Amino acid sequence: MSDLQRVPGPRLPLGRHLDVVAFGLIVVVGVLIAKPWGETGPGPGNADPSSAGASAAASTGVVAAPTPFEAGYLLDQAVFGPFEPNPEWSVWPGGIFVTVLYVTRETEVSATASPGPSAPSATPSAASPAPSADPGESPSTPVPQPAASPEAAAGWPASIVIGPGDHLLWLGLDTPLEWTVREVLVWRRNEDSGRVSVPVVELASQWGPHFTIIGIPVAPGSDRLAIWPMGTYDLEATLGPDGSRRTIRIEIETLDPEPTPAP
Repeated sequence: MSDLQRVPGPRLPLGRHLDVVAFGLIVVVGVLIAKPWGETGPGPGNADPSSAGASAAASTGVVAAPTPFEAGYLLDQAVFGPFEPNPEWSVWPGGIFVTVLYVTRETEVSATASPGPSAPSATPSAASPAPSADPGESPSTPVPQPAASPEAAAGWPASIVIGPGDHLLWLGLDTPLEWTVREVLVWRRNEDSGRVSVPVVELASQWGPHFTIIGIPVAPGSDRLAIWPMGTYDLEATLGPDGSRRTIRIEIETLDPEPTPAP
């Protein structure tokens, strides 16, 4: 009995398959430990949407549409109201306040006011008509004289201030019917070089020649307008029919050149 030895039996095929499965599980666990699937990275599945969009735009040649601020703004005559402004000496700054359109009307009372009716004198003078002795007759009344012709741009303000929250786009110049705006030049004051010319464009007005609308184009010849940057400007207008000139100082206090988009 002592000479007996244990002889191992044949291995079953199932045991060999279990070894292969165990080895595969070890490999999978090792891969998960080395690179968790939830980790974000620069791979194609976790690419930055903005960079992906930029790459797609570059590959397809399609450029994203510019914002309204970059493309400029078209004239909206409704900003000046539904009715035609009275032909008078007034200036109408218009644009965007935060996210809404706005317009204001700026005027200046002329220093030469038309004289009012004079009070009757207590003592008659030689030029005064003598009172009638007939109680049935009334004293003569002086005939009113026609008022003198208005001074050129007498009602335009000498200066205009655009506040920090306003974004000036359009500037309406209103005149009486017998006057017109022949030419408008705009200069921006610079502490280093004095004044720099600012190109402006005259826009079509639905109210005729007495109401002139100007703005700063985004490009020469364009009808799209840019917001006036912060600074001090001199607007010089040449008027018809006599070629009179008037200068208006414009102070732009706009802090952010681009209006805040509506939520």
